[in-house]
Amino acid sequence: NGYLIPSTTSIVFIVIAVIMFMVETLPTVETHLHTENSLLSKVFFCMETTCIAFFTLEFILRAVSCPEFRAFLRNVLNWIDFISILPYYIGLIFPGGIAHIFVILRVLRVVRVLRLARHSDGIKIIFLALSTSVSELFFLVFFWSIAIIFFGSLIHYSEGSENVEFDSIPRSAWWVVVTMSSVGYGDCVPRTTIGKLIGSLCIMSCMLVLALPMTVIISKVTRTYHAYIQRENRIELRRQMREGKEHDQLEEDTAV
Repeated sequence: NGYLIPSTTSIVFIVIAVIMFMVETLPTVETHLHTENSLLSKVFFCMETTCIAFFTLEFILRAVSCPEFRAFLRNVLNWIDFISILPYYIGLIFPGGIAHIFVILRVLRVVRVLRLARHSDGIKIIFLALSTSVSELFFLVFFWSIAIIFFGSLIHYSEGSENVEFDSIPRSAWWVVVTMSSVGYGDCVPRTTIGKLIGSLCIMSCMLVLALPMTVIISKVTRTYHAYIQRENRIELRRQMREGKEHDQLEEDTAV
């Protein structure tokens, strides 16, 4: 219960910061924000400053109160928090400055969304499962890369002379990625019989390349979920037992 209020407050500030990040990309809002001394730009600046002040205070308090600072540095979520507040201070140092720096800063602000992982057990479970599935993820990326190069080369040499959509292997590789992920944008389409045959093989191969490693990863997510729930139940049980002992001791002291 003592953690509920600061946790809820942090979530509220994160949601406000993320909504501001999305709203300020609207053309009408963006025009006002780039207008000097406009009311909207001042409101956005004050709201962002308030959010950053809260995030900074929260980050400093966690760093100071952490019993082992090395463990604090090893925590990925703490680095996400640091990166999410860094663009604001760099923007204050370079208020008018270099265009590419501000492009990078605007992209880094997306990291604020990941701060919600600190307050979500589901996201924590997924991160834990992925961290224990490195070999399976490597297996997935490795075979997917082979399939992209293989089918990209085949479709290029079978369609490239008659279809400008496959005039290079990198462009053909994009078609393989879209096809194997079952998205199918339709921006690149095979037109020859051989090209359609290669496309059919590409679609069927994705069942093996993607489905087999995913079943292993999903099973690890399930095991990680059950282990996490069991650990939380043990922690809750120890807490209840400790509170029960304290209550019994209090009753004994009162009786005496």
